[in-house]
Amino acid sequence: MEAKETNRTRKSPGARGREYRRSPTEARQSSDRDGNIENDSRGEASEPPKLYHTLTACTRCRTRKTRCDAGLPKCGPCERSGAHCEFFDSTKQKTIPRSYVVHLQAKVRALEEEIKMREALTLEVETPNIEDLVRGVAMVNFADYEHYKEPRYVGTSNGFTVTRLVLESAKRNLGSQTFKDLTTQHRRTFRHALRSSPDPENHYHSSVPATKLPNREITDKLVDRFCQKALYQLPVLHEPTFIQDVADVYSGSIDPYKNFQLKMVLAISMQRLSRQYATIADSYFLAGLEHLEEVLESMDHRTLQCLLVMAQYALVTPTRMAVYHIVGIAVRLCMQLGYHQERTIMLSENPLDCITKDMRRRFFWSLASMEYGLSHVLGRPSSFATADSFVDVGFYETVDDTCITVEGILPGPPSPKKLISMHFFRMRRLQAEIRQTLYQNPRENPKSDEDPWFHEMSAKLDNWRATCPQNDQGSGMSYDWFDHRYHLMRIFLFHPTPQIPQPSLEATILCYDSSVKGIHLQKKMFDEKTIEFTWVYLHQIYTATLTLIWALYNEGIRELHSKEEVESNFEISLSLLTVLAERWPGTEAAADLFDRLARAALQSYTTYQGKSPVSTHSSIPSHSTATSPSPQKESSPLHRHSSPYASSPSVQSVEETTPSPAASWAANYIGGSHLFENNPSRSASGAEVPQALQDMMFSPHQMYGLFGSGPGAGTRHGIPAFVGAWDPVNTFPQHTMAAQAINPLVEGSPIQQPDGSSHDHRVLNQQQQQSELMSILETEAMETLDDSRPWVPDYDEHLHFY
Repeated sequence: MEAKETNRTRKSPGARGREYRRSPTEARQSSDRDGNIENDSRGEASEPPKLYHTLTACTRCRTRKTRCDAGLPKCGPCERSGAHCEFFDSTKQKTIPRSYVVHLQAKVRALEEEIKMREALTLEVETPNIEDLVRGVAMVNFADYEHYKEPRYVGTSNGFTVTRLVLESAKRNLGSQTFKDLTTQHRRTFRHALRSSPDPENHYHSSVPATKLPNREITDKLVDRFCQKALYQLPVLHEPTFIQDVADVYSGSIDPYKNFQLKMVLAISMQRLSRQYATIADSYFLAGLEHLEEVLESMDHRTLQCLLVMAQYALVTPTRMAVYHIVGIAVRLCMQLGYHQERTIMLSENPLDCITKDMRRRFFWSLASMEYGLSHVLGRPSSFATADSFVDVGFYETVDDTCITVEGILPGPPSPKKLISMHFFRMRRLQAEIRQTLYQNPRENPKSDEDPWFHEMSAKLDNWRATCPQNDQGSGMSYDWFDHRYHLMRIFLFHPTPQIPQPSLEATILCYDSSVKGIHLQKKMFDEKTIEFTWVYLHQIYTATLTLIWALYNEGIRELHSKEEVESNFEISLSLLTVLAERWPGTEAAADLFDRLARAALQSYTTYQGKSPVSTHSSIPSHSTATSPSPQKESSPLHRHSSPYASSPSVQSVEETTPSPAASWAANYIGGSHLFENNPSRSASGAEVPQALQDMMFSPHQMYGLFGSGPGAGTRHGIPAFVGAWDPVNTFPQHTMAAQAINPLVEGSPIQQPDGSSHDHRVLNQQQQQSELMSILETEAMETLDDSRPWVPDYDEHLHFY
């Protein structure tokens, strides 16, 4: 019996050859050892278990028909001869160096050490410093877009302040393991969608520029639509002058400025019609870019006007170009021309006519509004001034454009269009004042939200809302629109800021009330079809929903509002986000994460039982010992509603919707994917940020760069060479561009032309589809076009709120 036991434990020559050895010398020594030695060593409890690898003989030993001892990183014969040692991998069907195994082992050991370190951080019981959470900045990586290698700076006013607090509260409410399960499940859903689904942006982009203008009747209606919608908020065009420019273009004018502006206006108006016409709208955008090189040559007020029109297209179109960069170039040109100061705005070598004088002021205020808005959303400094007192440029004329002529200003009543835009610009100034006081450099005062400054600012906001124009003339900027903005500014004023990191209960109640009011106003404007689904609107929903979740961790809020009431508010917000997913790719993944965070917050009704939330004056509660049900087993009905367009064959569910590279902020934060890097000496111990939570902090600069540079940059479709990184023929290298399908055409090989050339069937396919779309637009759509209703989803009749 003992002999059999010894035979079983003794290794065969083949088994000895497969044993892991740290060096070739040890491998050769181990092959001569007796099996009894191994039996003795097995009795030593302190020795780690041996590793075994099934390695075949190396290719050199096979060729020479010599015995290979399978040593690592080289076998004995190869080490003695100094030859390269590699073996054939039958799985990969290629030869691999033996040193690759050692490399993998080292990598596994490094990853195991990293896991231990992360687990230690997860189990830390130290209470994070609220001020570090609130005052820290974030550096965001866009891992899904290969052209953006370096992280981007995002400041405190972006919304990450509340994001940090929500994540930390959710982690403490659920417990570390349940919170980890929540984020892991969402990340799997996100990555699965990223890998398996087609890019939904392809439905909005064209590969080829439009070759001709629509008929004059269609153009007139689209121009009129632009004047009734876009110019109320950003009056960058003088209407009579532009209408004359349109007539000149149809009369054969080749002026690059006139052609550029007309094609951009057509693109903007078509984008506002319906997603059915998104590709043809984009084709006019590409056609306008053919004049861009000539437009940029002069770098004067005409160039500035064209840049402002182009920036408006970026505001209504997903992921076509970087509006942050476009506005940045326009800001610098504005300063170069001297339009940013009252003392220089009218300087000129020649006398200026009244239209030019008025348009210079309109250029400045339209650009300042865009720049202030981007600075607010991205948390970055404003280019024009660090304080609102530095802006001394006066407003433009209040009369209608028909009263503003070259010869002079004709008398006339104030135009509602001008009054609305001026009131909107006043809101931007209030927004800038709040941001300067609470979000930029630390100040001595205010020290709490009971400071007189807050009362003064609240009075300014109340007065601004009370004096807003009552007649929107079908522009969509109604009293509800201004009221919605008012509540967003109240949230901006009272939620956690670097200056006031721990708001009082009264401030939290104000934030909650404004969030709920904002969500209901968003629903109302959606029902009335008076809202446009721009990225700004999307960011507003994110802000209101995230603030609602944050406020729910306050015991005072839970005492004032029932769980059923809060669930109803969340349901409205999530339904709106689900609808917006069709317009802005990646939004449904954000809705999925909002649903998970909302359900985690709702557990506060039973979990905290009197404990204070993260963002109040009380200290953060210790780790919750309550057993929280896992998110997948949660009985809350919040996100059980299906997508309102789930029945549509062209739209997929949450798990199948691809968050676009442009709309997906990959969760690769500097410092181990944590959100506070302002204190290098402090270890990151906060909650890990889920992948799509950064998607929600929407950043305009994440959109594909228009002013990039790269290999192969040249002139394509008349586009200047410096637009090298952006290729209108193949905007998304990782996907094949496809137009919105109206009548799918048969795919085939490139079509041979009589001259021997060939054209890609996809380009011809898209051109034919655009011709069909234009025919539909000319014969059907414009007959029933309701100018009082901006773009809304085609599936809005399926949306139900609970």
